[in-house]
Amino acid sequence: MKQLFLCFILIISTVFLSSCIDFENPKIQSDTENTNSTSISPNEDNDQINILSEKRNEVIKRFKNERKVIGTGRFIEDTYNQFPDDEVISVIYYYMTAVDCRDFYQSSSDNSWLEEAKLYAAKIPSSYNGVFADEIIPFVQDFLGDEWAELKEKSEELEHNFDNLTLKNKVEIYNFVQSKYDHYDKLEGKNTGDKYSDNIFEETASKYNISVFQVKSIWNDTDVLKEANSQSLKSSESTKPSGS
Repeated sequence: MKQLFLCFILIISTVFLSSCIDFENPKIQSDTENTNSTSISPNEDNDQINILSEKRNEVIKRFKNERKVIGTGRFIEDTYNQFPDDEVISVIYYYMTAVDCRDFYQSSSDNSWLEEAKLYAAKIPSSYNGVFADEIIPFVQDFLGDEWAELKEKSEELEHNFDNLTLKNKVEIYNFVQSKYDHYDKLEGKNTGDKYSDNIFEETASKYNISVFQVKSIWNDTDVLKEANSQSLKSSESTKPSGS
């Protein structure tokens, strides 16, 4: 029941917020990395620049005129994943994500969404003076105040830690969360449901130096669940008495 409830919350959150998921950044290998790869011609390079310019303009247009329209958040997220190093695209993406996370916190009182909102807002450079800066920078200043610089460092650290987790690391985190639920169930002699979920996720986030939202994403990751169950089954089989 704990996982079904959290999975339900995560699904609703994802529909509400189509921009809180990490994707891999596509990269082009150079000839020194792959001797079989072909070199990029000047025309191809120009094509990439033109595509980026078109995508940036479309992000700006949609953010200005259609930010509340279904599909806009997904488009901006996808464009950010395609061009994560473009300042304008990334700032708009961070801002929209921060606002959506804050709004979801206000409607759910789930502190993990407030933490996520602050971490995304902190990604926005204080020196940004591009399009919509007159809206975005005051928002971050009011929202974060004197915490801006400190939270920016924290955001980068947590993101680095999460991005470098292996499947083995995630299974370890999953098992730690499960052990905490088992501990509280045993302590009270019954299934405690989500009574201690906030404490468990906060303790786990602190132990592994990632965000509470990232802990929840691991707890609800089906690939992690499958691997954890597989390892548990193998462990059980190895401890069975011979002949049983």
